[in-house]
Amino acid sequence: MGRLLLCVNIILTNTIIYKFLNQSINVKNTPTKNNHLDLDYHLGGYGLAYFLDGVWHIYKYDDIYINDTNIENIIENIVNLKPKILIGYLQSKINDEILDHSNIQPFIYQKYVFIHDGLIRNFNKYKLIIKNKISEKYIGCIGCIDFIDNVDNVKICNNNECINCDYCNSISSKYFFYLVLSILDSYYNEFIDSNSDSEFDSELNYNFTKKEELFRFVFTFIFEYFKQENIELVGSFIFSDSVNFIAIRYISPNFQKANFPPALYINRSKKITPNIFLNYGLVSSEPINEIWECIRSNHYHMI
Repeated sequence: MGRLLLCVNIILTNTIIYKFLNQSINVKNTPTKNNHLDLDYHLGGYGLAYFLDGVWHIYKYDDIYINDTNIENIIENIVNLKPKILIGYLQSKINDEILDHSNIQPFIYQKYVFIHDGLIRNFNKYKLIIKNKISEKYIGCIGCIDFIDNVDNVKICNNNECINCDYCNSISSKYFFYLVLSILDSYYNEFIDSNSDSEFDSELNYNFTKKEELFRFVFTFIFEYFKQENIELVGSFIFSDSVNFIAIRYISPNFQKANFPPALYINRSKKITPNIFLNYGLVSSEPINEIWECIRSNHYHMI
């Protein structure tokens, strides 16, 4: 579990970034929600990625941010560059283990970026089922160590009943990212711009673009597949192709010991008309400012 942040077309300040980073060391602030999946203290590594001049730039640190001697320079550099997009993740540190950089989110592949704050229960039990849906071209991107036997000096969790160790949470999120890309590849050329049957409801009152409908279709496809395979999935998700962004709170119907996903809040305060919002967004696991609404369970927002 962790904490996530997405800033699109807002003026970035030190205050915004530090409010996010401080969620790693402060008691949780999740108004209207009190889910045990939202931890009070995360205390793990973090990642910040910004999009500038058509390229994703990413910085990761494998320990809590207050131990990072570069943090002030990193934040000052981001604020001065004024990127249009910033995405961040705070890693939980449940079992006092340090993850290597490759397993700290955000995950990036070319123009795509992804964050998952949540878990796949009993991930090791279902790992091969998920792997079989991932395109061969992405297998080598996952980090590889969980596809290799007898790797020296690398911790691999082999507990099929593992629920939330740091390793399984991070690796399962990486699997999910490349599963999304694989399904996206499969349907991109065949996608027809029409409404698909879904349990999801849009809370935005304007017509979706073709790409946005495709994102919605891909995630719904995966959620349905997981239900068919009886894979328990819960979490908040952010996925983007650097132009379109989808933010989701989801919990599978069969997920045990949780009634709703980790908290996720959105601020989009600028309206053009009563039904059309300016392309503006601040999404976070805890409110960053005073204007917010909680994304409801099994709903998504396009930004």
